Amino acid sequence: MNKYLLVLLGAVGIIAGSITSCHKDNGTGRLQVKLMDAPSPYDFDAIYLDVVGVEVNVEADGADPKWFVLSTGAGVYNIMTLVNGSDVVLANAELPAGRLTQIRLILGDGNTIVVDGVSHQLVIPSGDESGLKINVGEDIGDGDELTLMLDFDAAHSINVQGNGGYHLKPVMRGVILERAGTVHGTVTAVHGSVAVVAVAGTREFTTYADPETNQFLLRGLPPGTYNVNVYYPDSDHAVVFDNVIVTAGAVTELEGVGH
Repeated sequence: MNKYLLVLLGAVGIIAGSITSCHKDNGTGRLQVKLMDAPSPYDFDAIYLDVVGVEVNVEADGADPKWFVLSTGAGVYNIMTLVNGSDVVLANAELPAGRLTQIRLILGDGNTIVVDGVSHQLVIPSGDESGLKINVGEDIGDGDELTLMLDFDAAHSINVQGNGGYHLKPVMRGVILERAGTVHGTVTAVHGSVAVVAVAGTREFTTYADPETNQFLLRGLPPGTYNVNVYYPDSDHAVVFDNVIVTAGAVTELEGVGH
C-alpha cells in the first residue's frame, strides 16, 4: 500500500479517535434522595440512624462509573417515625445524565435503639463502616427530576445478640418513586399488628397498618399485577385481593379490607 495512503488513514484514525474521546455532553438531571421505614411488628420505641453522608455512583455517557458526594442533610433520624407516607429528604443534587448504578449511605457512630425506655448502642458489624451500598440500576435522563426512596427494613435490620446487645445490619432497597406505584387501604381496628403483603411472582413487599389510623401504604412497588394479602392477628386466613394493578406514579385504593 502507498505510504502516503497509510499516513492519510492514520490521520483519519487520529481525528476519529479525538471525536470519540470528546464525547457529547448528555446533559444533567436532578435527584432527590429520601429515607423512609417499612413499618415493623416489633415494639421498639425508636431506632435512630446517624446519617453523615450520601454518595451515588453514576455511569455517564459510556465513561467509567464515578462516585459523586452529595450535599447531605446530615443528622440523627428516628426512622420509626418515617412510616406510612412520612419520610425525610437526605440529599438533593444535580447529576450528569447516565446510569445510576449504586447509592452509598454513610452512617456515623450515633446509631441507637430504644427498647422499653432504655437506649442501647447499635453496633455496625465490621465491613459496613465505609458505607452501606445499595444497588439501584436506574437511568437519569437530561432534564429528569427524580426521587430515590431508600426503604429501610427495620424488621430485618436489627439483630438481637445473646448478651442483650443490638447489631445494625441495615437492609434497604432503593426505588425511583416516579417509576413505581402505591397501594393504599384501611383495615379494621384490632389489637395487634395487621400485616399487608403484595406478591408478584417471587417478589414480596410487606408493610403493617398504622395502629392509630388503621391505614397502610405499600410504596415503591414496581408496576405490575399483584395479589395483596391482609393478615389479621385474630384470624387463621388472609383477606386476599387478586389481580391488583399497580401503575407507575399512581395510587391504587383497596376497598373493603375488613375481615
